[in-house]
Amino acid sequence: MSASLISRNADLQRLRDEGFAVEVRSGHVIVHDVWYVTPSGLIDKGSVVSPIQLNGDRTQPPSDHIAYFIGQAPCRKAGGTLSGVINQALEQTLADGIHVSFMLSNKPATGYPDFHAKMKRYVEMINAEARAVDPSRFDARTFRQVGSAEDESVFMYVDTASSRAGITASVARLRQQRIVIVGLGGTGSHLLDYVAKTPVAEIHLFDGDRFHQHNAFRAPGATGLDTWPTDAPAPMKVDFFSQRYGTMRRGVIAHDYNITAANVDELHDFDMVFICVDCGDVRKLIINSLVQQACSFIDVGMHVKRAHDPQQLLGTCRVTAGIPGHYSHITRRVPMADVENDNLYGENIQICELNAMNALLAVFKWKKLSGFLADEVGELNSTFSTSFNKITSSEEVAAK
Repeated sequence: MSASLISRNADLQRLRDEGFAVEVRSGHVIVHDVWYVTPSGLIDKGSVVSPIQLNGDRTQPPSDHIAYFIGQAPCRKAGGTLSGVINQALEQTLADGIHVSFMLSNKPATGYPDFHAKMKRYVEMINAEARAVDPSRFDARTFRQVGSAEDESVFMYVDTASSRAGITASVARLRQQRIVIVGLGGTGSHLLDYVAKTPVAEIHLFDGDRFHQHNAFRAPGATGLDTWPTDAPAPMKVDFFSQRYGTMRRGVIAHDYNITAANVDELHDFDMVFICVDCGDVRKLIINSLVQQACSFIDVGMHVKRAHDPQQLLGTCRVTAGIPGHYSHITRRVPMADVENDNLYGENIQICELNAMNALLAVFKWKKLSGFLADEVGELNSTFSTSFNKITSSEEVAAK
C-alpha cells in the first residue's frame, strides 16, 4: 500500500522523485536516511515522522506543523541542539515499529501546504548540519526505495483515525486476533460494525438466516430497497454483511449456517467468540463447548418488557464474559433456557439503540481483556438498565 499510495499523491511522489527515502506506514509518513549531527559530534542517520491526513487514498494538507524524530538529539555542527527545530524530548511509540524520541516544531508563517513541503523542510534543517561536514557523503537524498509493512494491513485504505488520535500503538494490541460473531441479528451486526474498524486479522460470521427487510431496522447504517429484488430470495445475512464490510477491509469470512452439535467445534481456536443468539439451547451448547476447550467468549443478551404504561418499554442489556480459569459464574448469570413469553425482544421488536448498547458493552469488555482499554474492576458480568440509566457490575472479576 505504501508504494501505491505514494504514486497516487503528487506531494509524496515528489519527495521520492527528489531522492528521499519516503515510506507511509500505519497512518504516518516517514523520511528515512536523514543524516544528522549527534550530541557527541558524530554523524548518524535518523528519521523524520509525521501523522498523515488522507481522504480515501489522497493526501490532505497537514493538520498541524508538528513532526517527530527517530534518533538522538539533532545538533549543530558547531555544537548545541537545533533549538529552532526541537520542541521537546519524549519517548513515545506512535505505532508498531515507530518509536520517536523528539517532537519537532517549526511553523512557517503560511503553514505547510502539503507533505512535500512539511517533510522536506524538517529534513533539510536537520540534514544541513551534517552536510556542512561533508555534502558529498551526508546527503539525505539517498534514492533508497523503502518497503512497507502497510501492504499487510487488513484495511483497504490507511487507518488515519488511529494515527490522527495518536493511538496506533494501542490499536496494534488488537491486530492478529481472530474473532467470531455467532448470530448477526441486531446486536451481532452492531458488534461487527465496531470490530470491523479494528485491525483484527479475521472476523468469522456464523448465521444461517437471511437478511429480511425487518432486519434493516436493527442493523447499523442504511440499507437500500434494492437489497431485496423481487425475483430473488433475500440475501444470507453473512453474505450481506461480509460484502458490506469487504469494501473497507479484508478478513471478513462468511459461514452461512447455524451452529449445531455437529459443528460447534469450529468455534474453537479463536481469540474471542461473541455469542449473539436468543435461543437458550444453542447458547448452552456453544458455551459448554467453549468452556470445555478453555476458550474466551462474551455472551450478550437483552430483556424487554412493558412498563406500567403499556406504551412504554423497560429494557435491560447483559454482557457476560468467560475466560480460561473464570467460568464458575456463567450458570448464575447466563440464561440457558429460551426467552420468556413477555420478552418482546423475542418477537423482534425494533430497538436498535438497545442492540447497539449491548454490542458496545461487549466491545468494551473485549477491548479491556485485550489490554486496549484500562480495566480497574475486571468484571465478567454487567447489566445496563434503561429505566435507571445505570450499568451494574457483578462480583465476578478476572485476576489482573
